[in-house]
Amino acid sequence: MGRAINPRAIQGQIQGGVVQGLGYALHEEVTLPPDGRIPQSGFETYRLPQAGDAVPVQIDLYEGAPSLGPLGAKGAGEIPILNVAAAVACAVANATGRRVQEIPLTPPRVLDLLCGEGEALDLSHMAEDWRGNVLENERGLWW
Repeated sequence: MGRAINPRAIQGQIQGGVVQGLGYALHEEVTLPPDGRIPQSGFETYRLPQAGDAVPVQIDLYEGAPSLGPLGAKGAGEIPILNVAAAVACAVANATGRRVQEIPLTPPRVLDLLCGEGEALDLSHMAEDWRGNVLENERGLWW
């Protein structure tokens, strides 16, 4: 991170980002049925993480990465969201022995994985090896 101007605030941002990531990984889903009416139209039908869904997060702040922000500061709340769904999906894949291709990992979706049901996603536009899905610059560096 850049300079930790307010470490307690940064820890709150990281904790909040992880909980948001858990919502993205486990709960938050919008479906589009054939009639075109989205059934998740409010907080009664769109599941968000609640206080009981929060998990303890060990946070170690390391200052020093260059930043163009004022006083060397950077945003800290967005980054923790990114890896949570991948970590949860990998854990479910390891536990079930099944390939996870869709999130959120709602109970019905995990049950489908356990029972071997559900359709595999068509990912023919993606290469099997990750190197086939990234760009290379003029110096041969991966993006």
